[in-house]
Amino acid sequence: MRERTTRTHDGIWIRPLEDPTQLHDVHQRAVFEFWLAARTDEDMPPPARIDPIELPKGSLPMILVKECEASTGRYRTRLAGTAFREATGFDGTHLYSDSLDGSAGTVDRFNWAVGERKPYWYQGSLAFSTNDLKQFSVLVLPFAEPDQPVTRLLCVFDFDPDTDASR
Repeated sequence: MRERTTRTHDGIWIRPLEDPTQLHDVHQRAVFEFWLAARTDEDMPPPARIDPIELPKGSLPMILVKECEASTGRYRTRLAGTAFREATGFDGTHLYSDSLDGSAGTVDRFNWAVGERKPYWYQGSLAFSTNDLKQFSVLVLPFAEPDQPVTRLLCVFDFDPDTDASR
């Protein structure tokens, strides 16, 4: 097992992400298109739309669902897909993001998505993995009831991203 290091914003961060054609990963693109179609009045889709049966085929193993706790401002993992667990070397279910080594940048980006109520895409180093992974990318999509605070973040990972930063 490698030693974890603290990382913050050491990667490429596209915020807000508005165009699914910017995404190279097929699962990220499909889930983003699903999110766009599920929105209500140009706002976000409600959390009930995070239904494994409704999500695009093949994307479920690549996702992580985060619960945004309004009372604490913390992010707890509700669901970790099998590909996420295999790539990172741990499950993460029920863990809080701020309890993981190197999570400061992740929490900052989650706070941005919740505050702005917009999706983002990030590519960088995987500081929280017990495996020796070099790069990953993640699409983060907020979910909320109409006119209510964000209560869920749907994260779609790619653990073999196109590392060309010139997009």
